Amino acid sequence: MLLTMDNVEIEIKIRPEQPKLLTAWLEKNAKLIKSSHQIDYYFNPPHKDFVFKDKDGKKRADDYLRIRVDENDGGVTFKHWHRELEASGRGYLDEIETKLDNPDKLLKIFELLGFKISATIDKSRTSYSYGEFQFDCDEVKDLGTFVEIELKGKVNSPNKGFEKIHKILEQIGIKDWEEAKGGYVEMWWNK
Repeated sequence: MLLTMDNVEIEIKIRPEQPKLLTAWLEKNAKLIKSSHQIDYYFNPPHKDFVFKDKDGKKRADDYLRIRVDENDGGVTFKHWHRELEASGRGYLDEIETKLDNPDKLLKIFELLGFKISATIDKSRTSYSYGEFQFDCDEVKDLGTFVEIELKGKVNSPNKGFEKIHKILEQIGIKDWEEAKGGYVEMWWNK
C-alpha cells in the first residue's frame, strides 16, 4: 500500500551536536520556505484529558489538539499517534490540519467551550525544502535547538519513510546527532 503524506506525518526530530553545520548546508543547498516565531497552544477538551502517565511515569498523549499562532496566520491541528512501531523506536501519526486567518478567535472559542491549555510551546522556526524533505530548524524556549526532518514524498510503509530520512542525513554528512523522542509538548510536560 502506498501511503500519501496528506494525513500521515513521518518525521524525526534531532539534536545535532553541531547545528550550525546543518544550517549552513541547508542555507547553501535547500530552498528557504520561511522563518517565523510560533506559539503552539495544546488543549484538552472538556470531556477528556489527553495527557496520561506511561509505565515509566512520563507524561504523554496519544491525541493532540493544537492551535498555532505565528506572525501572519495560524492553524489548527489534530494528531493521533500510532504507537505500534514504538518498540523499534518509531511511531507515526495521523495529522489533520487547516489554516486559520484569525487563530486568536478560535483560542477564545475554545476557552468559552471549556477547553483547557495543557502546554504552550514558544519557538523560532526556519523551514527549508530539499527534494522530498522539509527541514524545520527550531529554537524552542526552555528546551533548546532541534531540527525536524519530515518526509513529504510517498512510501510503502512508515519504516521506509524513516529509512529515507536517515539516508538523507548520511548524504548531507550529519553524523553526530541524538534523536529526540516525542514532540516538544511531551518534552515540555516532562522537563
